[in-house]
Amino acid sequence: MTPEKAKQILDAALQDGSFPLGFLKSMAVGVARSGKTLSKNHVFKIKCDPNCSVSTGVCEAPILAFRQLTLELIKALPSAEGFELLKYEDINQFLAYVVRKGLLKGRVAKVVKEMVQAASEGSSSSDRSEGVAASSVGTGSGDSAASTAVVSAVCTASKARARLKLDSEVVRKEEPLFKLQIILFLDSGGQPQFHEVVAAFSHNVSLVLVFIKLNERLDALCTNAFTDEEGKWFTEQCPSLLTNEQMVVQFVHTMMCKPVAGSEGMHTRFMVIGTHRDLMHECDETLEQKNERLASLFRPVPEENLVMNGDDIIFAVNAKNPDENDDKCFDLIREKVADLSGALDVDTPIAFLVLLNDVNKYAEEQRKKVVSMEEFQAIAGRLKMERQSLEAALVFFNKMSVWMYVPSVLPGAVFVDPQMPLDSINRIVQYSFRVGGGAIAGLAASECRLWKEGVVSSEMLKGEEFRGCFVRGLFEAGDALKLFEKLYIVAPLNEREFIMPAMLQTVAEKDMERYVPAPSEHVSPLFLHFHMSRIAKGVFCSTHTCMRSKYGWTTAYTMVESKIVPACLFRNAVRLQHPTKAVEITLLHALKHFEVHLDASQADLPIICPEIRDMLMDAVDSAASAFRFKNSRASVAFQCPCSPDDVHTATPNEAHSNLICTLTGKNIRGGLTPAQRVWLGPRTAPVAESATTSLSTSEPVSSLTDPPSPSSPSSRMDERPTLPELLSFPTHSGAIDITSKVGMKYMKLGTLLLEDNDGSIMPTIEFECTGCIQITIEVLSRWLRGKGKQPVTWRTLTDSLKSIGLSPLASSIEHSLTSSSR
Repeated sequence: MTPEKAKQILDAALQDGSFPLGFLKSMAVGVARSGKTLSKNHVFKIKCDPNCSVSTGVCEAPILAFRQLTLELIKALPSAEGFELLKYEDINQFLAYVVRKGLLKGRVAKVVKEMVQAASEGSSSSDRSEGVAASSVGTGSGDSAASTAVVSAVCTASKARARLKLDSEVVRKEEPLFKLQIILFLDSGGQPQFHEVVAAFSHNVSLVLVFIKLNERLDALCTNAFTDEEGKWFTEQCPSLLTNEQMVVQFVHTMMCKPVAGSEGMHTRFMVIGTHRDLMHECDETLEQKNERLASLFRPVPEENLVMNGDDIIFAVNAKNPDENDDKCFDLIREKVADLSGALDVDTPIAFLVLLNDVNKYAEEQRKKVVSMEEFQAIAGRLKMERQSLEAALVFFNKMSVWMYVPSVLPGAVFVDPQMPLDSINRIVQYSFRVGGGAIAGLAASECRLWKEGVVSSEMLKGEEFRGCFVRGLFEAGDALKLFEKLYIVAPLNEREFIMPAMLQTVAEKDMERYVPAPSEHVSPLFLHFHMSRIAKGVFCSTHTCMRSKYGWTTAYTMVESKIVPACLFRNAVRLQHPTKAVEITLLHALKHFEVHLDASQADLPIICPEIRDMLMDAVDSAASAFRFKNSRASVAFQCPCSPDDVHTATPNEAHSNLICTLTGKNIRGGLTPAQRVWLGPRTAPVAESATTSLSTSEPVSSLTDPPSPSSPSSRMDERPTLPELLSFPTHSGAIDITSKVGMKYMKLGTLLLEDNDGSIMPTIEFECTGCIQITIEVLSRWLRGKGKQPVTWRTLTDSLKSIGLSPLASSIEHSLTSSSR
């Protein structure tokens, strides 16, 4: 593609007024305008919000590296002959075969000839050695020597990393691996409903484009609306419950929780595009102020993963009517994107690239986004590829998000464009807004449930509104619901209906209190805290669906006053009923934690609470796994949500010797921080307590290193408060149950998670244990680590526990170790 052709496409995309779609298209096909070159194996996948259609493309460029030369040869040859090239164990034999067969023609032959001449005339021996080392060792034959010169010249001239790597796990033994460079764009726009599910389809995103309007304040509510395929509005523009900066924070946190394949430890990169530059005067917040505010919002993002515009974060443009400054900014953006091209290289077997090329070419010719397994097998048959090899390729490209392959649900189909199932969700979001806005007349009661209760059905998806979303025989409405169930996006209500929590409305913070169980229920809340600063989008809704589909919980349909929505059935709040027992739980979603309230008979609490806790922890883990989040695991604690200034009125409960905090109603949810945690244990009389130990990792370690004196009143064994049965924690592999004797009963205090490495241990902190001295396991771990650089052994841990007055805890560990060794 010439720069002139790229500019022509770019100008057409910008003139049609569709933004950010036109902008995304310009990046996908107009990189050549910046003077950068990208190889044919740069696969561009663009995931857009519901306002945008999908756009994918492969950017063409001259051959500048050996891997690009290989792809050109593969494209130029018949499929069977191209596959024949893969039978050679090293690149030297590969090129020798190419030279011997006379397969180099036209542009390819010219490039190779020039490179061979350059290698023979001016390349130093060190250059040649570097090129050969990057590929393979020669055989010594004449053809091999010539091919070695080609490899050396191509690699040296382009400074490409065309290295050969052997991997025993690839389908063909000793098959050469090449770098597949994948750039996936994800637009941050869209409704909150869309964001709750998009993470399930956005694996391995290389670059996130965060769009903000420069004529709106960052602390202002976002304006949302939907357009049809012709660009006409079919919903009124309305403010979101999230401000612009809240949307940025949630979106950044969600993508920070996702791993990036092919780059260990690398996070997704972020680029902030500011639109409506010509209307900045309408906003009293300047561009400089926005840059300063965004700098603080992006603080969790490593500096190298934030694409900067000089010293600024925002790339300010006017996409609809660009002037000369906008053109320069677009050029800079495309240059930045091109510079990212080598950042996410993934080792890929050549056989897989052959299959990728043939399948994508076939899908493009047939205008298909989903290809049947029979069609795949036919293409693989022409390549003489075995079924095992084909299966491995499908799994590989599914992992890389190039294709989408879910054999447990759709064994006969592969999405060569993973955007297709997401488009059907886009349409559900749009349809929900049309239903809620009264734009569709004569709807059945079942269809109205989409807006009120988040219920979708296969019959609804078969309607006229969803024409074009499915393919007969490959991906139909029922298949879509099965796929979404697998991804924990929906949960079945019956054979025909599914609940989709992402489609539910959001209860405002000021109205949340009415959905919290009344204080008279005397049930302490369970908080699931997340290690990161925010809960990643999608975790709460997927936890809801997991509780339904895995454990059979149902909605507690208690109506509130005259509201049209059942009580506590929202995207961020839900009340569920246990499938067999008279137990209800209320899940509330805050930015940093889930708040779980129980409603059950007091006699059942010691038995039911551990069961519910285990279900919730498993549901959260399942949700994080389905969305491929790497750091969204929650820690668990029963806590009082009152602020430190409130008085905790504790009422003894004889059933399980526990004090239950009676909430005053003031700050019933509160801005709970780790410093405001309060554990409740058995006392002889009601007492007032306030917050105790902080778990904040930013607190200086020096303030936590010295334990209190063993002679202090709080450390006397006979007065030590013991944590109740409610505080038992899920038992993981290698975990130790911590118990304590209270009267004639043994009460489980919790579970200590320890990393065992050759007899050395390091406590893993997922809960706190106050004991007599109100010291947490985390504080204990810091204190022990502060005593020396050596790893803490089992014996060191138990001896240290005894030395600071925690002999029962040490004895429990020793007992567990003795029992496990028998």
